Amino acid sequence: MTSKARWLKIGGLVAIAVLSVVLAGIIFLRFTYYGQLITTIISNRLSGRTHEDKLLYTKITELSNALIKNTPNAIYNLFNSSFQATVLWDSFLNAYQNWLNNRKIKGIRFTNIKRIGRLGHVSSLIRFNTNEEKYMYQSWILTQKGWRLVWLTNFLPKTFLRYGEGQKYSIQEIKQLAIKELFENGRIKLITHSLKIPKTIFIKAERSRKQTYYHAPGYTIKELTLPAIKTQAYKTDAFYYVEFATIRIIDDIASIYIDIVPLYREVPGLNRRRGLQLFFVNQNYPCPEAHWVYEGVGALW
Repeated sequence: MTSKARWLKIGGLVAIAVLSVVLAGIIFLRFTYYGQLITTIISNRLSGRTHEDKLLYTKITELSNALIKNTPNAIYNLFNSSFQATVLWDSFLNAYQNWLNNRKIKGIRFTNIKRIGRLGHVSSLIRFNTNEEKYMYQSWILTQKGWRLVWLTNFLPKTFLRYGEGQKYSIQEIKQLAIKELFENGRIKLITHSLKIPKTIFIKAERSRKQTYYHAPGYTIKELTLPAIKTQAYKTDAFYYVEFATIRIIDDIASIYIDIVPLYREVPGLNRRRGLQLFFVNQNYPCPEAHWVYEGVGALW
């Protein structure tokens, strides 16, 4: 073999090696982009994070791997105990199979991961073998048992949403505590500082009650249907009403969403439906007799 031919052969081998490295890099980047290397993606976000942040990211990693590996039992086990007590395994599995619809998940791409207090919010795109990309929102909560899944949007049917509402006595107690925090302790001012508190407080109910369960010293509370509220409101100083939205008990944590709805078009400091989320902690958990204590505010809208 001549010297020129030898150098040409060496050059060809070098070119092949370089091309292989480039292709491997492209494959690696694409592999990472679609979330197959979930641990690598998540670990990049851990720098400077708190211990609770890292625990949340660990759970997000577990969920991502369970989705890609098609292990629905692992997904189910990440949900909180209240969810599992209400939504039985067979119902969950059926919902999961309907959602998957004979597709395979190729990867997951995260668009946002954010922790606010004991809440974790994750936005992601699921890529299937059909080249579809579907949005999935993950909602997490930090309880005494650690980070647990609350909900997966665009995954579970809305019929599952009412889980955690079965503890009737505790829920009634939490509503009363919420009224206390809103009006006695002034949490309603968190919505807007300029919002005035009337002496008559209307609470929207499915049916009107002559005697309401709720009380707040210095205030008259009426629990009525919306038509009855609108009929009686003009006789009082009320210019908005309270509506309890989602109330959920998850392990030792109670979360309640409360809407404040204007009764008239122009209400100072309240030009639209506003609201807030309150958290309460059961200091006796897991004992049967709950002792709920106010912890703090979650979302505001």
